[in-house]
Parts: sequence; structure tokens; C-alpha cells
Amino acid sequence: MLRSLLTLTIFSTFLAAAPADRIKGPVDARRVRALAGGAHRLAEAASDRGAVPPSTRLDHIVLMTKMSGAQQAELDRLTRRRASVRAQLLVLTSRIESDTLDTTTRARLEARRQTLREELRAVNRGVGSTSAEARMATIQLTVLTPGVQGVAPVPSPFDTTLDGALGVLIWQGIVALALAIVLAPLACVALAAWLGRRLYRLREDKRLLAAS
Repeated sequence: MLRSLLTLTIFSTFLAAAPADRIKGPVDARRVRALAGGAHRLAEAASDRGAVPPSTRLDHIVLMTKMSGAQQAELDRLTRRRASVRAQLLVLTSRIESDTLDTTTRARLEARRQTLREELRAVNRGVGSTSAEARMATIQLTVLTPGVQGVAPVPSPFDTTLDGALGVLIWQGIVALALAIVLAPLACVALAAWLGRRLYRLREDKRLLAAS
């Protein structure tokens, strides 16, 4: 049962972290647009060393993209909801700490505060997930010169080894993150139980000393 739970958690974490595909169709080389502010500071005329050989191939180019409209709207919605929940929690806490409440009202407000705390945790997870998805919105590029257009690329042994190592590291990171998510609450419960026992023993020792 625990193995199934861990497998499901790891798979769910991987799916939640995978960004949606934002390239909806084939790329048309005739429809291009220059992006301002994306050139390296050394990409200037003074650093020009002339034309590269026709067989030049540039690999492992990563293009970082900004949030999509849907991602930004979702992040704004979650941020507004988080601020609203925090404000409600402040008001409820202030009312609960009042000495004029009867037992029924206090219990009702405590239940409402607990519900808001759970919602706040869910909203914080949503904010983190949306931000992580935006950070992972990358595009992998390979630039080919006209001399190698149409030629199937043959990866070098170094590239193959590097890609395999990166894949293993990514999966190890996903597994470690999933285990941390699953085990963190259990560790908190165990710590709370240990502290409770320590406090209980201290109170018992004080009581016995006072009685003697």
C-alpha cells in the first residue's frame, strides 16, 4: 500500500510539474519576428570573427519564455485569493481571542479558521505549482547552417552520455521531491509526538519533586 502511494505521488508530482506544450503547430520559417533584448553582450560587430564553416552545428540552446496569458491570469487569481484568505484569518483570529464569545460561537469560528488555513495551504501550493510551470517553459533549439540542412544529426558519445546523465538527475530530483512531500508531514507528526512526551515527562518530574 505504501509503495503504491509513493508511486502515485511521484507520478502525480511529475504530471503537475510538466508544463503544457505551447507550440501548437509546425514552425514556419517564413513567419519570423526579431525579439529585442535577447542578444548576448558579446554579439557585436567588434567580436565578429567571420563566417563559420558550412558544417557548423549549435546544440543545447535553451530559450526561456515568459508566462502565458493563462498562467499569468491563474497566478494573479491565486495571489488575490491568498490575500483575501489571509485577511479573513486575521479577522477570525482576533474574534476567537476575544473573551466574550460563548462556546458554540467559538467552536464555529475555530472550524471556519481551520477551513481557511487548509485553503491557504492549497492556494500556496497552487502559486508554487504555477510559478514552477512557468519556470520550466523552455524551448530546446538546435541551429543548423545551410550546409547540413536535411542531414540527419548523429549525436556524439559525449552528447549521448550527457543526455543520459541529465535524464537520471531529473528523475532522481523528481523522486526526492516526491519523497520529501510524502515524508515531511510524517516527520512533523513524529516530532510533535516526541515533544509532547518530553513535556509530559517534565511535568511529571516536577509534580513528583513537589510531592516529595
